[in-house]
This record gives sequence, C-alpha cells and structure tokens, in this order.
Amino acid sequence: MWPFGGGSSGKVVSREMRIELATQCGLPYPDSEALLTVSQGGKLAGRRITNFRVFASTGVSADDGRGYADVTGDTILYDGIMEKDGVITMNKGRKMR
Repeated sequence: MWPFGGGSSGKVVSREMRIELATQCGLPYPDSEALLTVSQGGKLAGRRITNFRVFASTGVSADDGRGYADVTGDTILYDGIMEKDGVITMNKGRKMR
C-alpha cells in the first residue's frame, strides 16, 4: 500500500511516515503533524520505489500544488525512499535537522 499520492502536490505525512521520522530521525511524533510530503516514482537497483521529500507546512496548504521538483534545498527537512512493500528508508546522507 502506498501512503503517498502521485507526487503532484504536497500530502499530509502518513502515520507510517511519522513513525519512521520518530524512529530513524528522532523527530517526536507530535512534531511531525505539521509536515507535508511530496513523492515521485523511481527505480533503485531495478526495483520500483517512491522517492519522497518532507517539508514544513508553514503557510502551505496540502492542495497548494507543490510538486517533487518544487521542494528543493533548505526547504527539504527529510527525504528518502519507500519500497513497494512499504519499507521506508530515510536518506542517511542528508543532515537530519
């Protein structure tokens, strides 16, 4: 099951993503309530994955039309991939804030 949309606009962070933000990044569960995510399909080692970027929703509505390419640089708080089976891996190369 894919908790993200097709990547055309910001979506509210799913329950599963909030759990992973707490587990992998140390972000307290209530603090992830105000975050949005955008996603884009891709491939990794021949497997279909979903790339995602998490950003602050301050002043942005979930229907604001932000796409994956629109969320860049310091706007990105967290990013990573989600496998087809639902396993979420946060990008360890990015400095987690």
